[in-house]
Amino acid sequence: MYGVVHRHGGTIEIESAPQQGTTVRIRLPTQTGVAAPLPPTYDVPPLRVLVVEDDPVVLDLEAQFLRHDRHHVETATTGRVAWEKFQQHRFDLVIADRALPEWTGDQLAAAIKRTRPDVGVVIVTGFADGRETAADFVLAKPVTHESLRQAVQEVYRRFLAKEQAA
Repeated sequence: MYGVVHRHGGTIEIESAPQQGTTVRIRLPTQTGVAAPLPPTYDVPPLRVLVVEDDPVVLDLEAQFLRHDRHHVETATTGRVAWEKFQQHRFDLVIADRALPEWTGDQLAAAIKRTRPDVGVVIVTGFADGRETAADFVLAKPVTHESLRQAVQEVYRRFLAKEQAA
């Protein structure tokens, strides 16, 4: 909860007293309804992206960030469901949490790279353990709009721009 509120520029205040209860205040800035323009250095064309995350709040947030940047987004909540969607549809990029039910993000990345090495894969993780992965990029949690943009742009520049130009 803290990460989501913090990423949106908000604050959380908690007051607690024995036998009086607890009060939690979440304050979020108001939204003007006008989307922020893309930074001039974000030159990634719209991609077909599969986002895989078992936390529905994080999944929705990542999908919103990507849609705001003009990408076409599909979602899945388990590694196995993601693999099924991957086999049925064409994606340019897969962004997967490392700790997923059924298949881990690393298992999904390895399967994707075995069958379609031209697809970019980003692993999102809260663990900085230096684990080997088949993914093209490892993104640390908590994910912000800017950090997700940087990951997408890096994978696009290193791998996908060459594929789309061919």
